[in-house]
Amino acid sequence: MKRLGLYLELVRFEHTLFALPFAYAGMLLAAGGWPGWPTFLLVTLAWWGPGPWPWP
Repeated sequence: MKRLGLYLELVRFEHTLFALPFAYAGMLLAAGGWPGWPTFLLVTLAWWGPGPWPWP
């Protein structure tokens, strides 16, 4: 449980939730509409992936 608390403190979960709609809006604008579920999943993974890993 302590590890989860440290993770949430590192990532700043509230900032993550705030930025997610902007990532999706950029995806929709770049694709000119709905790009499909595979692209949606890839954008979500690419957006979330670097969050837990601090830059050196």
